Amino acid sequence: MGCDIHGCIEKKIGDKWVMVDLLVYDDRASSRNYQVFAELASVRGESNNKPKGIPEDVSEGTQYHIDYWGTDGHSHSWHSLEDTLEIYKDKNDISDDVTIEETLYEFFSHTNGLEKCLDECRFVFWFDN
Repeated sequence: MGCDIHGCIEKKIGDKWVMVDLLVYDDRASSRNYQVFAELASVRGESNNKPKGIPEDVSEGTQYHIDYWGTDGHSHSWHSLEDTLEIYKDKNDISDDVTIEETLYEFFSHTNGLEKCLDECRFVFWFDN
């Protein structure tokens, strides 16, 4: 059994975080990248990024998905969306010539216009085994 990542993208609107997207993979097993998992939250490897927990101001939508996984979800954390994608690019040896928008599409299998909110969005994520 492998470890999978789950998560939601949240955008700050006014003084409140709102879930705007959900991480979905077409083929989950092929999306496992333990180097990325390790760099995001020291899962399946070590890094300086230890799990930060669920943000105190997490959105209702994201909390719903976290609750759905219950005790099967672990190592909850979050990063800015831009930082998440930079980690993904680095650990997949993706050229700096590849745009953040292309990386966003590759990691999330779509964009949904999120490239317009990179500095205002965060990726809240967790893992299961």
